[in-house]
Amino acid sequence: MGEIGVPPALSDAVESLKDAIKAGRTDIFRKLLETCETCEGGGLEERKQLVNSIATDEGTFLHMATKLGRSDIIRALLASGADPGVLDKNGNTPIQICPTSSILSIFMEDLLQATAKSEIGRVCQLIASGMNVNAHDNQLSRNTPLHWAASFGDADTLNCLIARGADVNSCNSEGATPLHDAVARGDPNVVESLLDHGANPHIQCQKGPHKGKTALEMAKLNPELSKTMEKYLSDPSRMENSHYEFSNGSVSPVLGRKSLKEQGSYESLVSVGADSVITNSIDINHPRTKLLRAQSLSSVGEESVNNQPMQNGINGNIQVASARLPLESTSSLEMTPNMEQVCERLAAVQLTMPPKPLVMNSALHRLWPQPKKITELPGQPWRVPKIVTLAVNYGSIPVHQIVDVWNVHKPWLQELNCDIQLGSIIGPRNYNKGNAIIHCVVDPALVMSENHYSITVEENGVKLISGSLSALHHALITFAQLLRVFRSDEIRVPTSSSSSHSGVVIPPLVITDFPSIPNRGFAMDMTPAGRIPTLERVCQIVDTLASLKINHLHLLFKISASSSSSAFSEENQYSQSTPQTRHPSYIEYHCQLPFSQNELVSLERYCSDRGIILTPGFDLNTITSNDKLAIYNISSTISEALSALPSARYVHIGPNLTSLLAEVSTLNGTSPWSQLLLPDNANLMVCANIFHDNSAALDRLPLSCILVEYGFQADYDFSGGCKMAMNKGRSLALCPGTSAWSSLSGWPEAGVSNVYSGVVSSLESGSNTVLVAHWSNSACLTPLVFTWPPLLVAAGLSWNHTTHWDFVHSSVGSLIDQHIIKIPNCGLGDALIELGRCETWLTRVARDQPSNDPSDLPSCQGSILHQLFTDPDSVVMDHLSSDVFGVVMRHVRKAVKEGVNKQGERNPLKGRIERVSSRLGRALVTTGTNPRSNMGIAVMNPGVANLPPTMRTDLANKVLALREVYSSVWLQGHRPKGLHPSLLIFSSLLARLLPEQMMHGV
Repeated sequence: MGEIGVPPALSDAVESLKDAIKAGRTDIFRKLLETCETCEGGGLEERKQLVNSIATDEGTFLHMATKLGRSDIIRALLASGADPGVLDKNGNTPIQICPTSSILSIFMEDLLQATAKSEIGRVCQLIASGMNVNAHDNQLSRNTPLHWAASFGDADTLNCLIARGADVNSCNSEGATPLHDAVARGDPNVVESLLDHGANPHIQCQKGPHKGKTALEMAKLNPELSKTMEKYLSDPSRMENSHYEFSNGSVSPVLGRKSLKEQGSYESLVSVGADSVITNSIDINHPRTKLLRAQSLSSVGEESVNNQPMQNGINGNIQVASARLPLESTSSLEMTPNMEQVCERLAAVQLTMPPKPLVMNSALHRLWPQPKKITELPGQPWRVPKIVTLAVNYGSIPVHQIVDVWNVHKPWLQELNCDIQLGSIIGPRNYNKGNAIIHCVVDPALVMSENHYSITVEENGVKLISGSLSALHHALITFAQLLRVFRSDEIRVPTSSSSSHSGVVIPPLVITDFPSIPNRGFAMDMTPAGRIPTLERVCQIVDTLASLKINHLHLLFKISASSSSSAFSEENQYSQSTPQTRHPSYIEYHCQLPFSQNELVSLERYCSDRGIILTPGFDLNTITSNDKLAIYNISSTISEALSALPSARYVHIGPNLTSLLAEVSTLNGTSPWSQLLLPDNANLMVCANIFHDNSAALDRLPLSCILVEYGFQADYDFSGGCKMAMNKGRSLALCPGTSAWSSLSGWPEAGVSNVYSGVVSSLESGSNTVLVAHWSNSACLTPLVFTWPPLLVAAGLSWNHTTHWDFVHSSVGSLIDQHIIKIPNCGLGDALIELGRCETWLTRVARDQPSNDPSDLPSCQGSILHQLFTDPDSVVMDHLSSDVFGVVMRHVRKAVKEGVNKQGERNPLKGRIERVSSRLGRALVTTGTNPRSNMGIAVMNPGVANLPPTMRTDLANKVLALREVYSSVWLQGHRPKGLHPSLLIFSSLLARLLPEQMMHGV
C-alpha cells in the first residue's frame, strides 16, 4: 500500500517509526515524534497529519500498533492526536481490530478521560470509531461513561452521551445510577439534564455508601437539588416524556434479539477532530479515579466495542451493567474470533428488568446451570459435617422412591466428603425432624409446579423442597455443586473440628429454581462404523448429562437393507425374517445395535435412576426405490429392536426414514405412520425439515407426532420450521448440533452459535424441547470431548435463559473444568476451545473468508486439517502459506501446553493429529509455492507423492507412531468395531507417503 497523506518533509521518518513500532521501542517512537515537530518542514500540524496518514500496510500507525499490541505506543499516539476513526483498506478502525481486551481497554481509558474532562469532540470521535457508549470502566466497579460524566463532566457532555445511546438508568456494581452520582456531586444542571432524559429517581442502591437510598432520598439533603427534584416530579408534562426503566443487565439476550438486518448497518464513522492530549487534570482523590488507577482498566474486555455490526466480528455486545461481577476471559490465544467474540456477536439486544439483589459471593457464580434465583441471607454459615443425617416427609410420593433418588446421588456426595444417612421419616404435619441436618420434602403442592425446587441453607442445616422426583434430582445436583464450589472457598474450618467436618462451609442462602425449557436432551449418532462408546463410557456420559440437568438422551441407530440372512446372526442385530410373514417383494433389513438387549435394559435403568429419559432413534443409511415397498419390513425391524426398550416414551425417526414415510403417504394417500408397530404409550418424533415443502404429507401425519427441526451450521435459521409448526398447530422440538464433526478438534464457534439460535428459537416459538445432536460418520476422527463447549452452553441456557451472557461468553472453558472434568481451573476446557478455534481460523483463511462470516461452518467438505489428513491431494492451497501453518502449529502446542491440569494429567493425543496435518500442509505449500508468483498461480497443491523423499519419510514415521497412540486411546472407551474405518485413513495416508513400502506390507 502506498503512503497516503504523509507530509513530504516527514516522509523519511515513516520507516523509522514503523521499525520502532515493530520493535516495541516506545522511547524511540516518542523521540521520533518530537523530532517531527521540531525538524525543518515539520511542526505540530505536520506531526498530527503524519500520525493520521495511511503510512503502513495496516493503515495508520495506530492501526499497526493496535494490531501488534503495542500498548505504550498506542497511548503515545493517542496523546499525540491520533484519530481512532480513520479506516484501513478493509474499512476497520483501530478499535475494531483490537486483538485483546487489554489493548481495547486503552481506548476505553481515553474515552473516560475525555468524558471526565468534557472534551465532547474526542468523546464523539471515540464513539463513532466503535467504542460502546454503555461499556464499563472495569469489572469491579462497572461504571459506564455516563457515570463518569455525571461525576466529572458537564451537562453538554452528558447530553452528547445520551444522544448516542447511553442508558440513563444503567446500574454499576453498587446498584447506583448516573443520577445517584450526579446528586452526590451536587450539580443541579447535570441532575436536571438526567431527569429530562428519563432518569429514574426511585432506583435504590444495593450497597456502598448510598446503600438502600434512592437519588430522590439523597437529594433531600441538598435544598437546591431537592427543589429541582420536586419541580420535576410535580410537572406532569415532563413526567410523561420520561421512561422509567430499570436496567441492570440481569437478563440474557436469549430473551430478545434482532437480526443484523433489523438493526441496520453500522453507522458511518465520523471523524470529529479534537486535540485531546491526555493530562492528569481529573481529581485524583475522587473514589472513581482511585479505582480506575488501581485497576488500570485491565479487566475491560470486548464489551467496550460499540454494539453495532462490525466487520471484524466484535459486534452485538451486552453492555448494560451486570448484576454480578462476571469472570474474566480465560482465552489465552490471540487468534480471532475467540469464543468471547463469537458469543458477543450473538447477543445483539438485551432487555431491561427491575434490578435483582446482587449475588456477591463469587463461588455462587460457578453453579451451572445457574439457578433462577439466589438470595444471600444474613447469619452464620453452615459447616457441613462428614456425616449428614436426612429426614424425609412422607406424602403423595412414596418415601422409598425419595430415598432411592438420594441413594443415586450418594456416591457423588461422598466424593465431596459428605456422607448422607437416613435418620427419620416424619409425617407432613410433624414439626419434629429429630437430629436431622437435612429436611427433604417432595410435594407439588408446596411449589409453583412439579419442576420447581428450593434449597434453604441455614446455620443448623438445609431445607430442601421439590415438586417431583425429577425436581429432586435437580435439587441434589445443585446441592452437590454447592459442596464442590465451597470446598475450596476462602473460609476455612477451625482445626479443632476437622475430625468430624467435611471441610466445606456454605453461607446462608435460598435457591429457588426451575427450568426454562422442560425437555433438554442430547442425541448421539450411533453410526455402526463410527465412534461408538462402550457401555461403561455411555454411563459416564449419562452422569455428565445428569450433572448438567439434561433430562433426555437419544441414541440414534441405523437400519440397513441386506440380501443375506447371515448378517443377522449376532445377538445385537435384530431383523424380521420369519418366512410366513414375507411379502413377495420382501427385502431384509437389520438394525445394528451396539449393545445387547440386556445392556440396553441396564442402560435404560441407569438413565431412569438419574432422572434421564432414554429414547431410541432409527434411520435408514440410504433411501432406495425398493424401500417404498418394504415399509412393513422396516417397521418390523424397528419393533423387534424396541423389544429391548418396551417402556420407551418416545421413538425418534431420522431424516431418511421420515422422508421415505412422507413420500409413501403422499403417493398412496395412506398413513404409513400407523404401520411402525410402536408401543402404544410412545410418542413419535419425526424430522420437520422434510415437510418444509410438503404440506400434504404433513397433513397426513398423526397429530400426536412431534416435529424435530434439525440445524447444524452456525447461521442456520430455525424460524422456518417454527413458523410451519405454529401454522399447522404442531408440537415442535429444536435440534441444533454440536458441529463437532468433519474436523479434528470440533467447531466451537459454529456449535455455540447454532445452539444459541436453537435455544432462542425454542423460547420464541413456545417449543418445550431443545435436543443437541452430535452427528457422526464412518471413520470419525473427532473425539467426543469436543462436543462439550456447545453442550455445556445449551444445558445452561435451556435451563436458565436469564443467565448473564457476559458470564457465559467469558467462562465456557472454566465451566467445563468445574462441571465436566471436575478439576477447577485445570485449563483443559480452554484448551478444547482453542484447538477448535484454531482449526476454524485455518479453514476461514483457506477460503479467504472474513472472520465475522459464519456461513458454511462447519464446512460440508470438512476442515482444512481434516482434509489434509483424509485426502491431502484435493486441498486447495490458493490462500495458504508456510507462515499460516506455522501459526497453527504454535497455537496447537500452546493450547495443549496450557491444557495440562494441575495434577499432571493430559489428553493422550496431545494435539498430535492436528500437528501432523499442519506439518503435511506446510510441506505441500512449501513444495508447491511458485517462486515467480507474479507470473501465474502463487501456490498449488503438488500432491503428497511429489514431496521430497526425506519429507515423506519423516511424515510417515510420525503417522505410524500416531496410529499406535490413536488405537490405544480409542479402545479405552469405544467399541473396537468402529476403529477399523478410522485406521484405514491412517493406512491411506501412509500409502501416499510411502507407496513402495506399503506395497510390501510395511
